[in-house]
Amino acid sequence: MGCRLEGPAVVGEIDGIISEAIAYGSIQIPPNGQPIILLNDRQTLGGYPKLGCIARIDMPRLAQAMPGKEVHFVAGNLQELQQEWLDFSLFFLDCPFRRVCKGVCMYIFGYGSLINRHSRLLTSRTGEAVPAIVNGLQRHWGKVDGSYKISPLVATVGEGHCNGVLVKVEDGSLVEFDRREKGYRRIELDPVGVVVSNNKSLREPIWAYVRANPEPPCEVQPIMQTYVDTVLAGCLSISDQFAKTFVETTKGWHHPFENDRQQPKYGNLAGVLDEHLMLIDQLIADVRHPTQ
Repeated sequence: MGCRLEGPAVVGEIDGIISEAIAYGSIQIPPNGQPIILLNDRQTLGGYPKLGCIARIDMPRLAQAMPGKEVHFVAGNLQELQQEWLDFSLFFLDCPFRRVCKGVCMYIFGYGSLINRHSRLLTSRTGEAVPAIVNGLQRHWGKVDGSYKISPLVATVGEGHCNGVLVKVEDGSLVEFDRREKGYRRIELDPVGVVVSNNKSLREPIWAYVRANPEPPCEVQPIMQTYVDTVLAGCLSISDQFAKTFVETTKGWHHPFENDRQQPKYGNLAGVLDEHLMLIDQLIADVRHPTQ
């Protein structure tokens, strides 16, 4: 509950106060003048005057002090102590959140709608997007979970490769993309398997959203035309060959397909121009209806 100190009595100008909330590390001064530093199991309210509060970074050391250990109080800088505690705490958090909070640059490998800059902006502002190929990822059309009314693109770890873009993520944006990609699992890619179009060497972490053993699209959750349009519009903004490679390295085009262009059902539809539509139809014609 608390750590009782013994020494010269601390004499204050007041004997008591109206009961108020007690913070972790508060230094209470009871009538006998012997300070009590309150720990994790402290009471919620108290009416003893308080001298101040121990810095949170020092509380573990105090709690482990042996009886008879001499302690000294030193005034500290609030901002510096808060940053010291933050750095200490972040050490024990998962790498992605530590990197976001510390402001370290990172990339997301977008292999579907995230290829489309306009669609990305519906979630968060991002930095540069660099075309790339990732070896060891296979792109499919497949279900994610019951909350999706469509079957989007999913990537599985294993044989194969797929093209996409490495999207530079700003501080805090990773959480927003995690929310957008609910139902997927975010993994860190091995940079050895990432081939960047401009041969740029990336030292920053690269994340991808994957899903193991996705079920194929069905009539209830089909491949949706406006989702295809969004992805391929993004591909075409890079190059015609990039779009062609996307189509060729994606499996599952033969599954149920719904044309919803008149009444779009895809929530992140963006950046699709009228001049894209004929090109998109031509790109998927052979994979949707292969010649016998």
